[in-house]
Amino acid sequence: MFLFFTLQKQGAREGILTMLSIHKESFYNPNLWHSAAADVLTSLGIATGAIFVFASFNPLRTPLKG
Repeated sequence: MFLFFTLQKQGAREGILTMLSIHKESFYNPNLWHSAAADVLTSLGIATGAIFVFASFNPLRTPLKG
């Protein structure tokens, strides 16, 4: 429902075309690749394993704060 409502707004077509446009010169920007790699690692949850390991050393009813 929200999708159809948003697509009917003025400028929706231009916004979608801008979002889907490819700027080839951006592929040569190392900052773009750095940000993309950081997003991939964050979304994969690489660090969640360490959180589980640290949590396993706590007693069962340890409060989360202080």
